[in-house]
Amino acid sequence: MSVIHEKLRKLEAKENPQGGGAWYSAPSHSPTIDFGLPEEIIKDFYDLKEYVRIANMRGQMRLLSVVGSHDQEGSTTVVSYLAYLLAGGMLRKKQSTKKETLDEKGDEKVFKKDFEKAVSDKSDKDSDSDKPSVDDILLVDCNMRNPGVHRYFGLTLEDGLADILEHKLDWHKVVKSVKNLNLKVISAGKSSENPVELMGSEEFNAMIREWRKAYKYVLFDSAPVLTAPEALSLGAMVDGVILVVRSGVTRWENAQAAKRKLISAHAKLLGVALNRAQS
Repeated sequence: MSVIHEKLRKLEAKENPQGGGAWYSAPSHSPTIDFGLPEEIIKDFYDLKEYVRIANMRGQMRLLSVVGSHDQEGSTTVVSYLAYLLAGGMLRKKQSTKKETLDEKGDEKVFKKDFEKAVSDKSDKDSDSDKPSVDDILLVDCNMRNPGVHRYFGLTLEDGLADILEHKLDWHKVVKSVKNLNLKVISAGKSSENPVELMGSEEFNAMIREWRKAYKYVLFDSAPVLTAPEALSLGAMVDGVILVVRSGVTRWENAQAAKRKLISAHAKLLGVALNRAQS
């Protein structure tokens, strides 16, 4: 995966982008997690982190949505790494030379048991670790149609955003803390209602206003632009949107259509993350 900090128009000169990428290995219990990434990939993520920080310095840029045009383009990967780095985590470069590819199809090797131990016990009622802090990062999985953030952090899908909105739960009691990091996570949850209705509700808008006051950054893993109307309403509510395109998967016309839809919805397109397969 390579992060490109330019507008989508910069990609129009390249009909066939190519490059390198990798998946990560099991993390440790400390903020320094061995994701097994090549050095150039690590640099890309740190560049993205710095880009977000500078954008926030120049203006209010605290609520960010990461989205693809369709599923399997890598938005969950990008937003999870970005949230991890913003929360104080560190990436180690890859030691082995074994060829890998970056994918999001959920094979179990990705979600190691060690990762689950990095997440605080949800049953610990006496802990104050889930209370928000102005230095904390909140990661919210808004892709109720095909959720994935919970797997990255060893969480359950249940008791998430959909449950909060449908059953009027207190979000403070649902958010989970990642140990040794200023990172909080809300999974997508399960709901029988239409995600468009849930995310278009006043309850969701009210929560976003609360999150803006409570957290340093709020990152949203969005459903795809071209298949989920709620992605556009979310894009209009946040301060900026990062569009993820994947080499060999994202069709050029789909990337252009996603760009047009986001602009029509008055979303602020910050740039593009190009998810590339390792050569």
